Amino acid sequence: FVAPMAVDQVIVPSATDVAVLAKCAGTSVETMRYLNPSLLLGVTPPNKKYAVFVPRGQADDFSRNYARVPKSDRVNMVFHQVKKKESLASIAHLYKVSSSKIAKANGLSGK
Repeated sequence: FVAPMAVDQVIVPSATDVAVLAKCAGTSVETMRYLNPSLLLGVTPPNKKYAVFVPRGQADDFSRNYARVPKSDRVNMVFHQVKKKESLASIAHLYKVSSSKIAKANGLSGK
């Protein structure tokens, strides 16, 4: 039996990696994943505000730290909505990366 952890809720304005959230909250990635199990991809949703739980008492520090993180450093991935007739190869070419890297990042076999 694990006792629930006391939390505060903060709002992030756009896609942010769970590692960045953890650093801003002064906690571990594991703790952030535990507190926010809905972040299955390890990042908050793109292009929308999102409520995130941080350990109780960390909301103010989180907000100050988060404000210091440049937008370009908040997420280390690109979101792409696949369109009809796009292939892994065509998407890889578009972003100038290998098909295998895209497949690995998305848990795909690459076939």
